[in-house]
Amino acid sequence: MTDIPFPYPVLGSNGDIDGSFDVTIMMDFSIVGFYTLNCEFKLENAYFENLIKTQQAVYMVEIECGATNYRNSFSTKDKKMTISIPDDFVRGRVDVKIYICAIKDIPEYKPTGMDTELYGDDSFEIKSGEIIAIHPSTMFLADPKYDSFNAPIRSFIKLKKSTTQSKEMFVDYNDTFIEIALPEEDYKLYREIHTSSPALIHSCIVFPVLVDVLHEIQKEDSVYSGTTWFDRVKQICFDRQIDIADPVVAAQKLLGLPINRTFNWRKNEQEK
Repeated sequence: MTDIPFPYPVLGSNGDIDGSFDVTIMMDFSIVGFYTLNCEFKLENAYFENLIKTQQAVYMVEIECGATNYRNSFSTKDKKMTISIPDDFVRGRVDVKIYICAIKDIPEYKPTGMDTELYGDDSFEIKSGEIIAIHPSTMFLADPKYDSFNAPIRSFIKLKKSTTQSKEMFVDYNDTFIEIALPEEDYKLYREIHTSSPALIHSCIVFPVLVDVLHEIQKEDSVYSGTTWFDRVKQICFDRQIDIADPVVAAQKLLGLPINRTFNWRKNEQEK
C-alpha cells in the first residue's frame, strides 16, 4: 500500500514527509450481530493536523470484503472513531485501508518537512478526494466461530507423520493448515509425550516454524496471503497487539514463552 506512486508528497509513503501517521485498531467481537472496530489515529505533523482542524481533510477508513463484495468508507476529523459492521455483510477476510483524505481543494499544498530534493520547493494543487497520508493496510477475519483471542496453536498448525523415509522434519505451507511432518520415529515419540509436555513440543518443534511463518507474514507480496493459516496468524497478532517486526520475539509471545516453560518443566521433572 505504501508503494503506490503519488505525483505529490504523501505522509507515511516512503519517507516523503517528516512526521508519522499511525493508527491503533482494537476489534470488539462482543456486540452480537456486529464486528466493531475502535480506531485511534496518531498524527505527528503540524501541517496535517491543521488541515484536519480546519476541515480541509479527514481521517478515512475503507472496509472491503471480497467474499461478499461489501465496500464502505468511514470518515472523521476526531482522533477516535468506532465503526460497526453487521456480521452478515462480511465473510472471511476483510481488508481495512486507512488514509487521510482531502475533502476540499487545497490549491497550495506544501507540507512542512517534505523531501524538497525529490519534489522541489513548489507547492501542489490537491483536489478534493485525493489521498494525502497513508497507513499500511490491515485486515480481520469475519468468522463468528473463530475466537482469535483464545485461539490455540492447533487452529493453524497440525503435526503429522511423514510419508517419506527422511529423518528430518518438513513443513508444508500449501494447505489450509501449516502441516509439520515428523519422521516416523520422532512422530512416535511425539505421540508419547505431547500431552504431558506441551512446552517441549512448542519450543523444539512449533517455535522455529512459527518464526519462519512470521517472516513470511511480513512480506507484502507473500504467495500464501489469503490462505486460512496466514490470515489466522495475522489476525491473532493483530487482536493481541503482538508486533511482528521481530519474529523471534513475536513467536515467543504467541506461544506463551515456550523456552521458559520448557526449562521450568524440565526443572520440575528433575525435582520429582
